Amino acid sequence: MWWPSSGAGWSDSARSDPRVQAWGCLCPKKVVAAPLPDYTVVGSREYSRMEMPERNPKVVVIGGAYIDLAVRSPHIPAPGQIVSGSALSCTVAGPGPIQAVQAALCHCEVSLISKVGGDAFAQMALKSLAEYKVDTEYVFFAEAKNTGVIVTLVDSEGENAVCRYTGANSALQPADIQMAEERIAQAKVCLIHGCLPQE
Repeated sequence: MWWPSSGAGWSDSARSDPRVQAWGCLCPKKVVAAPLPDYTVVGSREYSRMEMPERNPKVVVIGGAYIDLAVRSPHIPAPGQIVSGSALSCTVAGPGPIQAVQAALCHCEVSLISKVGGDAFAQMALKSLAEYKVDTEYVFFAEAKNTGVIVTLVDSEGENAVCRYTGANSALQPADIQMAEERIAQAKVCLIHGCLPQE
């Protein structure tokens, strides 16, 4: 890490520390790379190596899980019309999985709280999340429902029409979230999506 020659960013005690001076951090008109063996300053707080902030913070995400089916076609069909599609994509989507994967890619320990149906789409979602090492212990099943689905039609001009089926997401209950109370208490951050059942 590069430190400014004036010692800006160091606390008074850090600037007076002989180890800091020995590394030449306070030399005028000079910028040096000065990683100290066991002494680091983050913002205005001093940390020893044993006190450094957690490198893999725990994150809990509460949000809906969907399967996104996108079809490209020459134009959006009118009522009663059938058009031929030219491409199809099927991906795991929804605010829950998307935010969980984004946090996992930032090397966080992520747990997702959500609900999926008793269908093949549920297994697809769980497999995808596992690939990114997202913990799915609290992804519950609503066996009588299907997993949420978003169907998107995209025409040649990039315009689209969307139909969203909430499915099992509508069955997520406060009791489900309470089961993960301990996991939430251990987390540094809890991300809650607004489009959840309002109970």
